[in-house]
Amino acid sequence: LLQEYNEQVRYIFQNYFRSVGVHCKNSMGDDKTLPLSKIKFVPKKTYNLQLADCDTSFLETNISNNCEPRTVCSSFAALSGHTDEQQYSHQSSSNIRHDIFTDVKIVPLVELDDKIQYNGYAWDFYNHGISTAIQKDNCLSNGDDFNKLLDFTNVLKCIQTSLSKLKPLHVYGDILKTFDVVTKEFTSKFNKAYNMRMHE
Repeated sequence: LLQEYNEQVRYIFQNYFRSVGVHCKNSMGDDKTLPLSKIKFVPKKTYNLQLADCDTSFLETNISNNCEPRTVCSSFAALSGHTDEQQYSHQSSSNIRHDIFTDVKIVPLVELDDKIQYNGYAWDFYNHGISTAIQKDNCLSNGDDFNKLLDFTNVLKCIQTSLSKLKPLHVYGDILKTFDVVTKEFTSKFNKAYNMRMHE
């Protein structure tokens, strides 16, 4: 399920980066100038036309011979063989041309690692609503359980609100009803366990 979610997120942001990249290319031209040295690298066919007029090094010649136009990827990263594909992860976001907004925090990917055991504190709490058991069973420090469960409560409410705004509403009616029940139940147990009164 998490892998399917990640694929959907990748598809959405890949299209976002490509669309913004095309707009930047059309309005500002190709991203072909390196940021610090200001050296311009152009595609092979254009470069060959300029050879007679330019005094270039062997390295520049080889790099330009292998340089292909990019839309999303920056010209600097392209010199290392990077392409317009797969530019949505924390590792590759620095490869995107600088005029595309690329704060990696906006790409909500779930990092999947077989070595990491994902904690089931939210599910456990939903089942029994006992704060001390959450701390003990899930190795959460005193206070950390409150913060994490409060965050999860707010996530449920955000999802609930977002679903209620979708049109047509009848298509998502069953899902919305389910989230209504889960959110109310979770919030009720949270308020009871931590002796709080929160806005429903």
